[in-house]
Amino acid sequence: MSDWFRSGYIPVAIVLVMLLLLVSPVTADERVGGTPLETVQTGDLRFDVDPAIAEENDTLSITGETPLEKEIDLTIGGLVNTVFAGAVFCNVPNEIRILSIKNNGIDTAENIVVAVYDDAVSTEPVATTTIPILAGGTTTTITLVDSTLRTVEGGTVTYRAVLDPENLIPETNEANNERSSFPKPLRYNGYMGAQYWTGKEEIKTYRTYDLHGEIIHSFGNSSYRSGSFGSGWTEYAVGWTAENLTIPDGATLREARLYVPYCWDNSGEASNVTIAFNGAVIPRERDPWEVDQSNFGAYDGHWYGLMTYNVTDEFNVNEENTAVVSRTNSVAKFSPAGLTLAVVYEDPLKTRKQIFINEGFDLLGADRAGYGTTEEQAISYQEFTGMTIEAGAEKAMLTTFVPWGAAFEKNATGEGNLFVNGVSVGYNVWEGVRVVGESDDPQVAVDTRDILEYLNQNGTGNVIAIQSTAGSTPCMVAERAFLVVEYPAIALTAAFTGTPTSGDKPLTVAFTDESTVTITKREWDFGDGGNSTDQNPVHVYTAAGTYTVNLTVTNAAGSDTEVKANYITVTEPGPDAPVANFTANVTAGDAPLAIRFTDESTGSPTTWAWDFGDGGNSTEQNPVHVYTAGGTHTVKLTAMRAGGSDTLSRPGYITVTGVKGDFNGDGKVDIGDVALVAYMVVGKSATDPAADFNENGAVDIGDAAKIAYYYVKKVPAL
Repeated sequence: MSDWFRSGYIPVAIVLVMLLLLVSPVTADERVGGTPLETVQTGDLRFDVDPAIAEENDTLSITGETPLEKEIDLTIGGLVNTVFAGAVFCNVPNEIRILSIKNNGIDTAENIVVAVYDDAVSTEPVATTTIPILAGGTTTTITLVDSTLRTVEGGTVTYRAVLDPENLIPETNEANNERSSFPKPLRYNGYMGAQYWTGKEEIKTYRTYDLHGEIIHSFGNSSYRSGSFGSGWTEYAVGWTAENLTIPDGATLREARLYVPYCWDNSGEASNVTIAFNGAVIPRERDPWEVDQSNFGAYDGHWYGLMTYNVTDEFNVNEENTAVVSRTNSVAKFSPAGLTLAVVYEDPLKTRKQIFINEGFDLLGADRAGYGTTEEQAISYQEFTGMTIEAGAEKAMLTTFVPWGAAFEKNATGEGNLFVNGVSVGYNVWEGVRVVGESDDPQVAVDTRDILEYLNQNGTGNVIAIQSTAGSTPCMVAERAFLVVEYPAIALTAAFTGTPTSGDKPLTVAFTDESTVTITKREWDFGDGGNSTDQNPVHVYTAAGTYTVNLTVTNAAGSDTEVKANYITVTEPGPDAPVANFTANVTAGDAPLAIRFTDESTGSPTTWAWDFGDGGNSTEQNPVHVYTAGGTHTVKLTAMRAGGSDTLSRPGYITVTGVKGDFNGDGKVDIGDVALVAYMVVGKSATDPAADFNENGAVDIGDAAKIAYYYVKKVPAL
């Protein structure tokens, strides 16, 4: 019978009848007639049968069997919440945690799909994951990431978590698979860098200088001034001594800038603040000024900021300077940190520098639990723009100002990390003082270091990043940065010439400094007791003799001297020395202008040297010279004979205007001008009175012939 039973070909109805006869109604632990029952299983069906029927190696095969359902019941027993519970943040992915996902059944559930929806945005899930296995009676907690980047804050976000959204897992209760979060405000996170706050401007370059000089800065006697500790205040004075900001003698002030960072302003008191610098009320350079705040949580509405003032006109060079901060509400929380006074000056004795001044304000704090931020998000970028950094720089000193940057752990050396063009150059960089309430410290940490090796070789696109160090509710601010690129001083070589170098007394010599590179100081020694500091001096030697001339030049690289021994020779004039003099038949006219010069020198000169001032010269006694171009010309005549020489110079003696006969305006008389006069004669072109070269009151064939002859050089002038 067992073979027939195992055949599997009897109808289901017969099999069910037989099972009713064969299967014991008692448990497998019970005995029937003293013989233990054996369990026989096929698929999901289990039977307790008599061993006489279920012989060894027998297998039941039942046509049309129906499996029993598993007992699975999936539900969410805990909260659906963002990992940072206070808000959903803009421009970053947000983590969602689902607590106590439970299988209330006794059987194991596998491949459980979990989907999270933002029903206000889309019917598609914003995050999904799969739980591989969840045994009956067990719970688990999972975290998903909503990668949606919401760019504008406002309103709320409610997350809805759904287990097995496609109902692929049979459950005893399908109605308890969903749970929603509480509505979360959608906000910008002020502890992240400005790039995560839509529309907020990053710290940027406001000033650039390329000069020989420096930028210096000082807090003076300023300190952090609490707005809420003590009995309150309405005025706060800060002073700087001459020693705080010393400008070298001979230097020139280019600019003085005053910076006032502040915190804790929860009442708008900053708008009531005025600054009097050396008694003059100074307006803010930018209004609105740079501000930042957490934008959520307990300190939402507490504003931090930086107010900047240009105090150049009121700054006292190498004297005491004073700033008075005034406010109207004596107990407002508005609390300024130390005031910085920065001065740019130009000094020819200093090396060349390119100075970038970056300004702005970016609150930073890396605290995953307290702020919902990571170090990668709590980072502020700023680029240095406005100039190209040239090759050959000697160093690039970066000074960064970080209000409230200070170690928040006992073993830490400082707070915050510094990057240049993506390369980490410092960890725990800013070593400020962390004080709650009033203090005698500015509470603005400053770091200065050479970053030349990290700058881009093309001289542009240089970006630094200031990053908060992760900790428990840290708070620091990326504020200002000064980048000073310094170039080595170029070695100089002194050189000069003098003209003339010999002649009778009194001898006037014009000296020309031909030294290389930029010179900041010159010292001439003419050898006869005379000296000068001019670049190109003129000196008169009044006594006969031979003189050695020295020129010493100085710049930031040092100094150099050229000595020309016996360079100038001055002689006594002879008894028969001539006295130069001359005249000209005309001294003004259109080009080409032919002028006859007549020697009227006395003392019977035997040789002559003419300089016509346009590059032409002659040794004739009475030369004729043609000026072909317009301009004003100085004419010189040196008359000479055995007894000596004399020179007469007439500055601006000859004035030449235009080119006579140039009717087409190309600066010369050419075939076009010849043709144009011919057209005037035959009436084919308007008559120009300037073409009346014969001066007979009409433009006729004689004028046409004259310009034609002039063009082919048959006549010397029109």
